[in-house]
Amino acid sequence: MEPWHAWIKRATEKNESYSARWGIEDWVHKARKRIFEWAGHVARREDDRWSTAMLNWHPSRGPRFQEEGHGRKQARPSTRWEDSLVHYASTVNDGTIPWQFLAAVCTEWESHVKHFACFTVHTNQTQL
Repeated sequence: MEPWHAWIKRATEKNESYSARWGIEDWVHKARKRIFEWAGHVARREDDRWSTAMLNWHPSRGPRFQEEGHGRKQARPSTRWEDSLVHYASTVNDGTIPWQFLAAVCTEWESHVKHFACFTVHTNQTQL
């Protein structure tokens, strides 16, 4: 009987070969592309929808920082979806322009979609 980890490895390789043969895009790359496209879409909007409001919202940090509100407990901050956008924008333009300004030009933003997906997958794998 084949060990479980060997079966998983063999099944994954078989699935990846079928996906490549049939032209099915890797789901991780597809998800990263959709995050990037959605972020650009929200950043370009100029309305009062909740997603646009949340993009520009900065929560109060609480009494520990001499501010109003409850704030968060002291710990390592959770990774946010925006962190990968900020990191990517800092590598593209040396950190001089925020990603929201890059997203303002739709054609320019769309030219970065594929590179962003590969960039974030590669950087996340190196952090594991």
